[in-house]
Amino acid sequence: MLTAALLLMISAAEPDLGGVAPGTRIVTIRIVRHDVFDADDPKTSSWPYRTANALHVLTREGFVRSLLLVREGEPLDAARLAESERVLRAMGFLNPVHIRARAVDGGAEVIVETHDQFTTEVSFNVGVAGSRSRVGAALSEENFLGRG
Repeated sequence: MLTAALLLMISAAEPDLGGVAPGTRIVTIRIVRHDVFDADDPKTSSWPYRTANALHVLTREGFVRSLLLVREGEPLDAARLAESERVLRAMGFLNPVHIRARAVDGGAEVIVETHDQFTTEVSFNVGVAGSRSRVGAALSEENFLGRG
């Protein structure tokens, strides 16, 4: 029973190779980036969501590529694709992340699909100590200008 559950968890964690045999040469890697809110979804298509998307800088393709553990010209390896997914999600501002492969002329195309998360934080603080008072504000961003 435990072995079957473990095998199910391992198979669920592996990326979709789309019927491409492991070891097939990677011809191209395509990065598909999605903004924070899906403007095509009626629930998130109104102006506040569109404004948030407009203010948000989408994570740069080069940054995503720099974290991948596979490169064009290398053999397709499901374990390295799965670990690449984990590395991208571990950044904290890319979730969900899906990596899959599909057969193309001459080998395999790897498709990396990321969804940005909103990472701008605004905080305010007010304090009084004796006759002195303090007011402050802070702005922080985990993915400044889309560069991670």
